Amino acid sequence: MSENKVVIAGIDEGKDFYQVQNNEFVYENAKKDKTVYQVLKEDLYREIGTQLAIKPDGDYIGMMQYRRFFTQQAEYDKPYIGETYLNDKTARKYGLNTFSISDVMKSAQIIYPEMVVTRAYDARNVREYFAKFDKKHDAEHFVVFENALKEKYPEYSSEFESYMKSGKMVLCNMFLMKRELFVTYNKMVESVLAVLDEKLDMRYASYEQTKEYSMFTAVMLATFCRYQEKQGVTVRELPVVEFEDVTVKTELKPAFEHNNVAMVLASSDFYTIYLSAMLESIVENASDENNYDINVLESGIRPDNKEALKLIAEGHENVSIRFYNVKEKMANIHLKATGHISVETYYRLLIPEIFINYDKVLFLDSDMTVHADVAELFHMDVTGYMVAAAHDQCCAAFLNGSDKSFAKYCRESLKLKNVHDYFQAGVMLLNLTRFREKYTQKEIFEIATKRQYRYVDQDIMNVLCQGEVKHLDLEWDCFPDFGPYEYEFMPYYLQKQYAVARKNPKICHHTGPNKPWSELFADTMQTEHFWRRARKSPLYEQILFRTMMTASGAFWSGEIVGKKKSTKIKNKIKYGFIVPAANGMFPRGTKRRKSAIKFYYGIRRKEIPTWELDD
Repeated sequence: MSENKVVIAGIDEGKDFYQVQNNEFVYENAKKDKTVYQVLKEDLYREIGTQLAIKPDGDYIGMMQYRRFFTQQAEYDKPYIGETYLNDKTARKYGLNTFSISDVMKSAQIIYPEMVVTRAYDARNVREYFAKFDKKHDAEHFVVFENALKEKYPEYSSEFESYMKSGKMVLCNMFLMKRELFVTYNKMVESVLAVLDEKLDMRYASYEQTKEYSMFTAVMLATFCRYQEKQGVTVRELPVVEFEDVTVKTELKPAFEHNNVAMVLASSDFYTIYLSAMLESIVENASDENNYDINVLESGIRPDNKEALKLIAEGHENVSIRFYNVKEKMANIHLKATGHISVETYYRLLIPEIFINYDKVLFLDSDMTVHADVAELFHMDVTGYMVAAAHDQCCAAFLNGSDKSFAKYCRESLKLKNVHDYFQAGVMLLNLTRFREKYTQKEIFEIATKRQYRYVDQDIMNVLCQGEVKHLDLEWDCFPDFGPYEYEFMPYYLQKQYAVARKNPKICHHTGPNKPWSELFADTMQTEHFWRRARKSPLYEQILFRTMMTASGAFWSGEIVGKKKSTKIKNKIKYGFIVPAANGMFPRGTKRRKSAIKFYYGIRRKEIPTWELDD
């Protein structure tokens, strides 16, 4: 423990501070009491309110902002560094977990942010930067600030003018100072801003204008530090690293202590309205003796949609709906995904790592309607298996002759010993204990990224789980009608199983392009049960609106467009003539087709889609 006590006061705006500071100093949240500062003043003073509330009882006083930290890393020669996530990896990268305030202060009495060039902000100097205030701010406010500083502290006037003429400036009010210097600086800030409170009417300030006090304080900090340096005080500039997201990720733990039925789903914001109907169907079939721990993996679901989905659990004490943002975990993973395949497809590959405190979870695609209590499936014994999943009904037909290239692909590319074990990844009861015994997260993504796959994550899961698959009855992952051609090629034992499952499915999986919300009369099995649950959903109106727009031809991929007629004509030509003709001239699995594919996508300068890859 250092003999010097260092008080670090940081503005956290109610958020958790990332504890990168070591035990050489004390972290103290010195946020001002709301009864002292009115709401308006809190908006204007921002981190300054925290600064003014600091009790100067340490040898050194520091001011950090909740997304900004000083860094001593020599390899970073930029004064201001942008970073996405604050976590253990980036803390090590910028030396935040080894940053010693006491050691830094041995070489200086004041530490403040390294200055950035004003040219980066289209200004020759600091004064010109503030002269352009009128775009978002009131330039007259800066004049009032300047006069207040010069009147209150005339000894700083010369240094202020020198700073205004310089081509470098301080961007934020961050510092580390000896106690006596902090007391002097703090008094300056408080007295100058008191003049602004008196002379400026900020009642109708815009959001950008509420930032002005912080910007003025950064000017005071630069002026103060430059002035003190000329008085013989040792001053040092340090680069600042700013993080976009400082949310501390906590490990997910079971939502309930007993009878916890753990479920994992994945969804984009666009798909949440359909997910809502699925959640309604899960809750409707839930039993009182079980607790349902529903976790949605996402990277961009809007807060209002999250709140709407949480409403489905209201009134059900045994249902929990939570969201886990996987963006950070996916940030540094380089996947071979083409333009039409989203990185969201890979979310389920993160399950063993994210759900480290779970022995098993039930993964469900979000385009389903549930007709039974999923606890029945969850409680199935998977000892000795990595996964319990149903056969993919379409792929079973492919493997039996309807697409001869797929069997070759499974044998030669996926290296599956028994291609007929190929399963559907929409419903998976995952034995996470076994997964973690067999693979590390790094090994999972090495397999995922070493090639392009036809059916992406489903192919990857089949590679990972080969030889350790417990096949479910098709009633747990029952497709709607998928065409007589594929049905005829299904193994007979699966045909019989499917015929029974279709009459009373426990989970209906709305695979393929014909969804119940886009093809109203495509299949009774799809539409009737889906819409009954959709009507109970808090997002029902949105489902209805999007369905009507789709039916009218005005809705496409989430956007309103006005090309109904031309789109229909183009699709008719493409799928009614061009595609059948191309398939006839260039059959799948032939060298002729491979050459044609390479030529076609080569002249279009596009990556070859996964479904066109035979090896």
